[in-house]
Amino acid sequence: NSNNNNNNITTTNNNKGDNKKNKNNKRNIHSSSSSSSSSSSSLLSPSSSAPPTLRSSEVALRLASLQELRALDQDLEAARRRAKEAQALILQEELRGRLRVLRVLSYVDSEGVVTAKGRLAAALPGEQALALSEMVFGGAFGSMNLEQIAAACACLCVGGERGGRKGGGGATRLESGLAASLGAARDAAKRVLKAEAEAGIKSEGEVDEAIERIRPDIMEPVAAWMRGMKFAEVMKMTSLFEGSLVRAIRRLEELLRQVAEALGAIGEVDLAERFDAAAVRMKRDVIFAASLYI
Repeated sequence: NSNNNNNNITTTNNNKGDNKKNKNNKRNIHSSSSSSSSSSSSLLSPSSSAPPTLRSSEVALRLASLQELRALDQDLEAARRRAKEAQALILQEELRGRLRVLRVLSYVDSEGVVTAKGRLAAALPGEQALALSEMVFGGAFGSMNLEQIAAACACLCVGGERGGRKGGGGATRLESGLAASLGAARDAAKRVLKAEAEAGIKSEGEVDEAIERIRPDIMEPVAAWMRGMKFAEVMKMTSLFEGSLVRAIRRLEELLRQVAEALGAIGEVDLAERFDAAAVRMKRDVIFAASLYI
């Protein structure tokens, strides 16, 4: 009996302990659920640090500014389109004028086919290609010797410089042969410039300026160099700087070779050989040295 009583007492004590544990667990569950509910409610509640909303007046002001900016962009695009159309129209007018010049001077025929004169001009370099072609087909080079050919090309395509050494040279006095070459070059240039002025490509002021650039300053030094004169002696005949004269003669030699090739391409063999001979005679001495320090 005593053993049974002890067992009953132990069982009773165990039951009491279990009841206490259950009560504690219920309290913990209740506290955790209450804390979770409070945290979730705090998450769902609006925060006091949220950014303020814009007022309707500010929204309207910003919208008006955006619309004004878009309108300005559209106006800018429209202005660009109008400028491009105007530029295209100007280029079309210039193209028509240049085609008119080519027809008047017989560089293309009435059907728009390029003639032999046009093929020569297309093969020549520089802005004076038409004037050189006029001289070739006008027979101006036929009566010239090599010195005069080089001098005529020099005044037409290389030209003289207004600046120079102080006290060097003087007034340009040309011999009769060089004066005739200068006149032929100016006449050819005037024919081209007159046609361009009539076509509306150049104004009268531009025509006068272009004719003024055909200067005789370089002709006498070039002719003297072609005759075999030394560079120091040639420099006494001109007010140009040494470097300016060297550059001019080197450019002229290259031009003579290009004209010779163009003439050979259209079948003008005799005249091409004369231009080539002029280039060979010109290429000599210190001006064409590989280095001036040698």
